[in-house]
Amino acid sequence: MAVKMKSKQPQLNKENYYDLSTESYMSFSLYKRFKKCEAEAMAYLNGEIPNVDETNPALLMGNYLHTYFESEEAHNEFIEDNSNELISSRGKSKGQLKSNYVLADKMVKALERQNLFKGVYQGEKEVILTGKMFGMDWKVRIDCLHVPKDENDVAYFCDLKTSRNLHAKFWDNELRQWNPFVTAYGYDLQMAIYQEIIRQNYALKFAPFIFGVSKEDVPEVLGIEFKQEELDDALLDLEQRMPHIIKLIKGKVDPEPCEKCDFCKSRQQIKGFVDIDSLLD
Repeated sequence: MAVKMKSKQPQLNKENYYDLSTESYMSFSLYKRFKKCEAEAMAYLNGEIPNVDETNPALLMGNYLHTYFESEEAHNEFIEDNSNELISSRGKSKGQLKSNYVLADKMVKALERQNLFKGVYQGEKEVILTGKMFGMDWKVRIDCLHVPKDENDVAYFCDLKTSRNLHAKFWDNELRQWNPFVTAYGYDLQMAIYQEIIRQNYALKFAPFIFGVSKEDVPEVLGIEFKQEELDDALLDLEQRMPHIIKLIKGKVDPEPCEKCDFCKSRQQIKGFVDIDSLLD
């Protein structure tokens, strides 16, 4: 089934950026849905399943971090809107942050102790931009965009990322190799997409930086940079995959179920019996 696309793209803002109504724009997160499971991605676009659980602790922890460095107003509004999930209502901790968000507060303080972070994370926060790539309109939302003030200033943008451990290794079945969290979660591609959309809007190539902070009791902070060829390779891979995704969206090809995600498992019908050894696959 094809997705019914709007003839006119909706105006994006911070309130509707993550709404299904604005998913006529391609985005990094939507592309990741397709890469993970085509059937789940199409079901989402057709309104058959919800986007995300806004009370998910991992999502709230990330938003706690991002809004803190966006502005005091944004952070206070976030806490007020999510007080039931963030603030304990009983016991000795009544009126205080719940344990997950005590950790988020530690992560904030770990970043604030870093002079490099404080010096570099300067610019406009939560910047929404649009552009065109590989046959589709795209949207991006940039954590921190530093537009140069003069010819001696540097053009760059920053993204905040969290990970259980910044040095953890993740196995890639497709490439048959171990990857660090940055490439395991496709953040190299995300930075490449952002760089290209920013270039289209400012006629200038901005350098990407990630500030990673670990979800450990004593959080570690790292500043991560990219080689341009790493970004170019990620964008080339995206270019090669996009024609198939466009065909899926237009209903010209049927989506393939991954058979592993929650969406697929909820619709799975067993077709027979399996032997014991196949349970290891």
